[in-house]
Amino acid sequence: ELLDGEGRVVGRGSSDSTGRGVFTVPASCDGLRFRLRDARGRFKEFPLPESSSEGCVLELPPSLDDSLRFSVRGTASYRDRLLGYMLMNYGRVWSCDTFRVGSGYHKSYLRDSLPEGVNQLTVFDGRGRILCERLFFLFLRHDSRHIGDDPPHALR
Repeated sequence: ELLDGEGRVVGRGSSDSTGRGVFTVPASCDGLRFRLRDARGRFKEFPLPESSSEGCVLELPPSLDDSLRFSVRGTASYRDRLLGYMLMNYGRVWSCDTFRVGSGYHKSYLRDSLPEGVNQLTVFDGRGRILCERLFFLFLRHDSRHIGDDPPHALR
């Protein structure tokens, strides 16, 4: 459940079998908290960051094919600014580049060119301020690479 500053429920969501879910945040609420129920039925609350009318959104949808795609959209004040992204695997920089959001920036990687395990995709501005980021996990694909194979040294 999503609670406002007064403790009223202003949104609800549910999760899938992996614990991921989606909820919509109302634009006019302050002091938002996210309330989860644990396996024992107890509630835990987590404060959400304050909303901003300016910024960027990073989308990394689930993919069932051989590629990983992400996109970045920004409000008008970010569309022409030079931004950067960094893809890291276990804290090691795997790829990075600069871009302009424009009407929407899109990037794809072949799935087999990416490192397995915990990855982090971060978008930042020219001052190094993080605008948005996302953690994701890539499982080892037994059909295309074998355990013990050297990881690729560069993205295609």
